[in-house]
Amino acid sequence: MANPYTIVDADGIVVMHGLVPGSIFSLPVPDGCRMLAMQGAPDSYVQGGVLMPIGEAPSRHHTFDRQAKVWVCVRTLADYRADQLAAVNAAFEAASQALTEGYPASERLTWPIQQAEALAWAADPFVSTPYLYGLAAARGIDAGELLRKTLANVEAWMAASQQLIGRRQALRDAIAAAATVEAIQAITWEGGA
Repeated sequence: MANPYTIVDADGIVVMHGLVPGSIFSLPVPDGCRMLAMQGAPDSYVQGGVLMPIGEAPSRHHTFDRQAKVWVCVRTLADYRADQLAAVNAAFEAASQALTEGYPASERLTWPIQQAEALAWAADPFVSTPYLYGLAAARGIDAGELLRKTLANVEAWMAASQQLIGRRQALRDAIAAAATVEAIQAITWEGGA
């Protein structure tokens, strides 16, 4: 007949278990460990003669406290700050993408040229704007009309983007200055700082 055994370390964590024919006391026991006449299980511990599962870590930031037999969060304020800033940056990116929605990537690559020419034209209506004139010709519309539309789009985009960028930077600064986990977690794109 096979007899169950469990070997636990000094903290009661199961290090070995199984069945052995004959006496369990014939098995070698590693230094600092003890033998119990019971069926163990991996990822468990014995407390008060009862086998208890350790279970899954609640998150990647948790470690099992072997003495207290509980999962403990080992995140630092820097970890919380990094996670919160990543969330703010993701929300900023989503809001920024909404400004450019519907425009193909290749067209967006021309925006710096269009912006430079539109702003130069706003400063001096006699400046050369070959790219925008070429666009107007390709579209079959008046160059002046295209220049006005492009300038209006540039100004609208600059106003909207400066609000988004300023908001992201303010939240970044607030996250860096926050002194507690609760204060860090309260700083969100939706809720502000």
